[in-house]
Amino acid sequence: MNASGALPKNVTTAIEQNTELLFRRQSNKDAVVRVALEDLRDNNDQSQAKAAPAEEKISEDFLDRFERSAEDASTDELRARFGKILAAEIRRPGTVSRKAIRVVDELDAKTARLFERFCQHRLSHACVPKCLSGELPYPEMRRLVDAELLVDPSPGQTRLFKLETTLEGSEVWFFPISDTASISIPKDAPGPSGPRTLGSTYPMILGSQKIPAVPCYALTEAGLTLASVFPHDEAAIITRFSQNWQPRSHHRGHLVHWPGQCSTVGSNRRGPA
Repeated sequence: MNASGALPKNVTTAIEQNTELLFRRQSNKDAVVRVALEDLRDNNDQSQAKAAPAEEKISEDFLDRFERSAEDASTDELRARFGKILAAEIRRPGTVSRKAIRVVDELDAKTARLFERFCQHRLSHACVPKCLSGELPYPEMRRLVDAELLVDPSPGQTRLFKLETTLEGSEVWFFPISDTASISIPKDAPGPSGPRTLGSTYPMILGSQKIPAVPCYALTEAGLTLASVFPHDEAAIITRFSQNWQPRSHHRGHLVHWPGQCSTVGSNRRGPA
């Protein structure tokens, strides 16, 4: 403070800048919370279906880490991303890991847009069948792997069907597509047409047991967390995926044809899904 009682210019400038920064960070956090509240309200059915028991609470560790990321969410795109992640954590505390927050925080806009397009082909779990996505160009695949959103697919990845027994006693190959739909193929049915090489994008048959398999890309834990905030047309994905096999599909204890009409015949499986 000088002789006149006024603060030095450099001090007042520092105070003004710090105050502006605090207001900007608070504004960013408020915007993220608004997105989360809108998501919880607009997707109320999903919120109730996925709601955790009342005794489960969001951890202080998550809140501390999330707050530091949310306060720097200066664009609408970032605010929407973090807001939906916050909504997912509110629905089920413990869903979002520290690593997932870091990965999303470090994600650039170009990679985020690429990943969102890629996730349009995702099944409900962390699997993106190549028969839907096609082979990713190497630069795009490398970008998603380096961003820790995609498991390195260089060894070749497949998701196998499981052999199950129906209530009628017949054996079928079973593949879950989502929480509500799956594909079942009679064990003695002819396999799908198309290439059988490991790098194929088409459904394939593996080994002497002729196990049906789906070449796919696998998302990391952080990738699955981020994918869950993107729009997901499950019905359209189920239809597209099933058309690659053209077998009967299983939906909530019903046998259905994709596309086609539902025929209520009871569960076609024995044992857990």
